[in-house]
Amino acid sequence: GELRREGIPIRLQAQPAQVLGVLLENAGAVVSREALRQAVWGGGTHVDFDSGLNFCIAQVRSALGESAESPVYI
Repeated sequence: GELRREGIPIRLQAQPAQVLGVLLENAGAVVSREALRQAVWGGGTHVDFDSGLNFCIAQVRSALGESAESPVYI
């Protein structure tokens, strides 16, 4: 449950950490937005899911030191 980059702990908010956890559980596979919604927000989601997921992915990418233009992990 801990993310480190070059040995240094990296803090993630709860939802971005959950998104990263789902992606790690499915390493090497494509994870759909719907699968992420179900895993992190559940079936009764009444929030702006797309914006929330985009924020989470941006936070995870930042923590991993990657960008959408040059993705390595996501």
